[in-house]
Amino acid sequence: MQTYTLKYFDDAVGLEKRIEFKAAHAGGALVVAKNEAPDRHAELWEDGRRICILYRREDVWQIRP
Repeated sequence: MQTYTLKYFDDAVGLEKRIEFKAAHAGGALVVAKNEAPDRHAELWEDGRRICILYRREDVWQIRP
């Protein structure tokens, strides 16, 4: 299991927040992030290294480097 962190920033939708969790692969971040508010950007980090930026609008995910 790897350690992942979702980093949300202070924006018009919510406050700055960090969520740390363990998962077998980075796809586990989608499960965790789905419980957060839509229309928020989050950086996904794996063991201290940024992997990508996640964004969810309604039920559609955008994943950017």
